[in-house]
Amino acid sequence: MLCDYHLHTNYSDDSSYIMEDLVNDSIDIGLNEICITDHVDYVVKSDWDKPEKIQYDGERPIANVDYTKFYKEIKSLQEKYKDQINIKIGMEFGMQKHTIGKFQKLFNQYNFDFIILSCHQVDDKEFWNQAFQSEKSQKEYNELYYQEILHLVKHYKITAS
Repeated sequence: MLCDYHLHTNYSDDSSYIMEDLVNDSIDIGLNEICITDHVDYVVKSDWDKPEKIQYDGERPIANVDYTKFYKEIKSLQEKYKDQINIKIGMEFGMQKHTIGKFQKLFNQYNFDFIILSCHQVDDKEFWNQAFQSEKSQKEYNELYYQEILHLVKHYKITAS
């Protein structure tokens, strides 16, 4: 069976891939199963329940997934393409030690098939724009990153309800 469980769509602020196009392309290349795992990074991005807090890069919102629309669209595509590909519902949680409770709440709210746990920032400072690495030696930021990961592994408490 050929599958891919790390796929981002236009529901993530790092992708412009239309969800149905992703599904069709996955079918075209012969995948049997996919899981769409768009990004959620609490603190550094806002949720759509408070649109006034969402920041923009030009016209592009820098926000977490619009969960209601995301879930509804995947359910629709699951039905439409059920005879061609198995579509799973997932998320990529950009964890920080102080955001575990927020992720637990989201995890309990939806029936996810798969969750990727990532660490995209430490102390609310992003890696991609070098905010976390700034004014630190490589040794310092590597050690702080590994400490964050170890904390998450040791204290990870997200559980199915």
